[in-house]
Amino acid sequence: MPVPKVLRKPGLGGWILIAMVLGALTGWAVGEPIHVLLPFGTLLIRLLKMLIVPLVFFSIAAGICAIEKFARVRKVGGLFFGYWVFSGLICAIIGFLFAAILKPGLGVQLEAAEYVKPEVSMVDAFLSWIPTNPVGAMAEMNLIQIIVFAIIFGLCTAALSSAKVEAGVWMKRFLEAGSGVMFKMVGWILWYAPIGVFFLAADLIGTAGPHVIESTLSMVGTQWASYAFILVAFYAVFLRFAVGVSWPRHIRNIYPAMALAFASCSSAATMPVTMKVEKDMGIPEDAVNLVQPVAATVNMHACAAEMPIYVLWIAQMYGISLTAPELALTILLGLVMQAGVAGVPGGGIVVAAVVLTTMGLPLAPVAWIAAVYRLIDMPNTMLNNVGDTVGLAWVAKRMGELDLDKYYGRVPGKLAA
Repeated sequence: MPVPKVLRKPGLGGWILIAMVLGALTGWAVGEPIHVLLPFGTLLIRLLKMLIVPLVFFSIAAGICAIEKFARVRKVGGLFFGYWVFSGLICAIIGFLFAAILKPGLGVQLEAAEYVKPEVSMVDAFLSWIPTNPVGAMAEMNLIQIIVFAIIFGLCTAALSSAKVEAGVWMKRFLEAGSGVMFKMVGWILWYAPIGVFFLAADLIGTAGPHVIESTLSMVGTQWASYAFILVAFYAVFLRFAVGVSWPRHIRNIYPAMALAFASCSSAATMPVTMKVEKDMGIPEDAVNLVQPVAATVNMHACAAEMPIYVLWIAQMYGISLTAPELALTILLGLVMQAGVAGVPGGGIVVAAVVLTTMGLPLAPVAWIAAVYRLIDMPNTMLNNVGDTVGLAWVAKRMGELDLDKYYGRVPGKLAA
C-alpha cells in the first residue's frame, strides 16, 4: 500500500531504525524515569496482537486456496508440495541449530514478566492441535489450532473452487478479500511503528541497559549465517544430488532475480524477472506460470529459518528453558509460517509476533526485530527467491522436462556464457 509522503525518503524501515536509535539515546540519557512513557510503546504491541488471529486465518487459508493453480497435472503440484515440506523443514532445522550453537541471546538477563509457559505434552501434543471449537480457539488465541483449522478450511475451499462449486468460488473470494483487508490494516498499523519503537527502545535502554543492542545485532548475525549456509551448502548439495546440476551455474542463471530481490525486499516485485530466468534456463513455461506465483507466496525458506532463531534468541535472553516438545513445535512453526508471511508489508515482523505468542514468549523484542528488520529482509527475500528457482528446477527434472542445453547456455541466446 502507498506510504505517506513524509515516510517516502528514508522509507518505513528507515524511520523505524531512526526511531530505534533516537529512542535508545533518549532512554540512555533519561534513565529509569522514561518508564512512565512505556504505554505509547505498549500500544504498538497491542495493535500487533489485535492483528494476529485474523491475519493468521486469512493469510494461510487464502494462500492455500492458490493450490488450485497447480493444475497442469496434479503431479506438478504434488512434486512442489513435497519439495516445500522437505526443504522447509531442513531450513527450519538449520535456523534452529544456528541459534542453538551461536546463542545470540546469551549474556542478556531480562525478566519475563509476561511469560506464560505453554502446556505441551509429548503424548497429547498432536491431538491438542486439532480444535474442538475453532471459534473458541480464536477467542483464546490458540494459534496452533487456528493454523490447523485455516489449513483444512483453505484446502476444502480450494477443492470446491477448482470444481467451480458456487460456495467454493464465493468463499475463495471472501478469503482473498479478507486477506486484502488485513494487508491494508497491517500497513496502517505499521505507520505507528516508528513511534511505538521509539518509546519501547527508550524504556528498554533506560531500564535494562544498552547490552540488548549487542544481542539484537548478534541475532541478525545468526540470521545471516543461517541464510548463508542454506544458500551455499544446502542448495549446492540439493542441486548436485537431487537435480544433477551445478550450483555455480544455477546462481549464474538466476543472479538478475537475486539482485532485484535483495534490493527490493519484495518477492512479488521480483516475480517477473524470476519467471523469465526460470524459463530461460530450461524449465517448461507452463510449469513456471503455474507454480511460481504460488511459490512466491508460500515457499519462504528464509522465514522457515528465521522464526526458530527468534524463539531461541528470546528464550536465551529471558532465561526460559524450552522442553523437547516445545523445541519440536518451534521447528514446525518455521515450516508452517513460511506460508503466511508473504504479501504483507513488514510481514516477517507480524509473523514473528504470531510465533512468539504461540510459544508463550514475551513480545517486547518484536520492537527490536522491527528496528533492524531491513537488515534481515534483504538477504531474506533473496534466499526465498533462490529457493523457488531450486524447487522448480527439481520439479522439471523429476518430470523429465528440464532442458539442460538451455540450463548450461548451450542454446544461442539463452543464458549463454
